[in-house]
Amino acid sequence: MTSLAIEAIALYWPILTAILLGLLLQVTPREKLGLLYAVLWNLATLPCLNGIAEWAGWWSFETSSPRLGGLPLSLWIGWAALWGALACLLSKKLSLWLVVILMALIDLLVMPLLEPLLVLGRQWIFGELFLILGVLLPGLLLYRWTAESTHLGRRTTLISLGFALLALVLIPLAAHVGSWATLLDKLTSQPPINQVCAAILATLLSIPPILAVREFVLIGRGTPVPMDAPERLVTTGIYRRIRNPMQTGITLLLFLEALYFFNPWIAFSAISILVYSLGFARWSEDSDLSRRFGKDWENYRDQVPSWRIRLRS
Repeated sequence: MTSLAIEAIALYWPILTAILLGLLLQVTPREKLGLLYAVLWNLATLPCLNGIAEWAGWWSFETSSPRLGGLPLSLWIGWAALWGALACLLSKKLSLWLVVILMALIDLLVMPLLEPLLVLGRQWIFGELFLILGVLLPGLLLYRWTAESTHLGRRTTLISLGFALLALVLIPLAAHVGSWATLLDKLTSQPPINQVCAAILATLLSIPPILAVREFVLIGRGTPVPMDAPERLVTTGIYRRIRNPMQTGITLLLFLEALYFFNPWIAFSAISILVYSLGFARWSEDSDLSRRFGKDWENYRDQVPSWRIRLRS
């Protein structure tokens, strides 16, 4: 079988099977949200952990088709559909650990058949275990915790980590032709003083979003995702100083990356997020919070800036 045929099957079979199973099962709104989280988790972590697997010599992909972190885009999406959607839907009827075993058996049977697309190393089984623990299992737990509205702190941590990887790692990776080697070479080729200053500034810019997530969990009892938003209006902690610390922090971090790598595509991504945040997201947020919290939100909105820190209380 040719590499192109393997990629087509790997892309369409999991997607179509997941869609069919989703239509057959009764999926609640919370379960749909959990499926979305699980798919995004898989999309965020698969290229990162696959890069480690290739570096360790567990396997490599040999294809001329576009890749992200060494992973062909077709397999990236298909794998995310298999582990992020199909596996989670199966867990509605089967125990979580049985689903993990089933997915592992599928990989153990299928991966040796993917030649010439996939070249396996002698210890590739360790890579399989590595991805099960780092990608499949957290995705399944994230789906279950979301569907059952449990483990708020843990699921918010996974959600935040997934979105951070998508925005701050995969965007720069894609901007550097999807190659870890190119990205890491560009990262380490800067003078030491630039590396130190960038690391310090990135750490400082990361503090407001982290503090914001903490307030959402502890005070608001919700996540940063609008469909899973806090139950209470959060005006404490970092929110006493700025209304949008997460959007501000992520946007500034992307601009920092664009400047560090001197890459127009990362800058375009930052500008796109900024335009979206100032446009649709701002309108949607104001409409939703006005409906849910009324005067409390309006008073808070009038007193606290959206994208700059208020120095005086």
